[in-house]
Amino acid sequence: MTINLKMKASDAFKAIPLTPEQEESEEADDIRKKNEFQWHTQKGIIKKVDVLNAEFNLFRGLNPVKILITGPPASGKTFYTDLLAKYYNIPKVNVAMLLNEVWRFTKMDEEAIGEGDDFIREVREKVEELRDKEIERMQEEYDAQKKDSDEDFDPESINRETLKIRIPEDILYKLLKTHLNHNDCRNRGYILDGYPRSFKDAQHCFLRTPDMPEGEEFEEEELEEGQEKTFKGYIVDTKIIP
Repeated sequence: MTINLKMKASDAFKAIPLTPEQEESEEADDIRKKNEFQWHTQKGIIKKVDVLNAEFNLFRGLNPVKILITGPPASGKTFYTDLLAKYYNIPKVNVAMLLNEVWRFTKMDEEAIGEGDDFIREVREKVEELRDKEIERMQEEYDAQKKDSDEDFDPESINRETLKIRIPEDILYKLLKTHLNHNDCRNRGYILDGYPRSFKDAQHCFLRTPDMPEGEEFEEEELEEGQEKTFKGYIVDTKIIP
């Protein structure tokens, strides 16, 4: 079925013209901006889907349950996490899940990675870099302990996938933020099992840079070697904080 439409913009979309007195006043720019049509989602649904998603949940009383269980080792975190996740029917997120995501990235074919998946490529490159460093460490350890053995260290014989490497915290921070922004966590909620472990971890996970006016960029603080980030100017990410 084809429909022919002739569309004309309503006067509501047109800016209210300024009076001669307003044009000459010092507040002319502010008045002109105020007289423009106030868009709610000027760039469309795709660009503002998070805002519309939050409004949908708000007006229908769908309040996500966001919980963090923390405490020392063997204090029952996982036990109560499982109970609450089942009771509220919400996703459970822990470090093991984040690490499994890292290993999944490393096993993906290059063709399966989209053009915009720069983070996946970043994780893969970092993992390969850490594996190379671990093999170098094993080589140095072998050379230091080698005495009368005629066998040489063969890096090619090592199964790179089974090497024990420590995934950097900054990658875990990004993975956690990604998980908490998924549809299931954003709409239903989540329960965090023992992570973030510290206040510093929580700052990295639950603070973000403020939204800046178009054309302006947030100025990150310059850190000297060994200096920790202070998160000056950052704000709480209310969409994901428990």
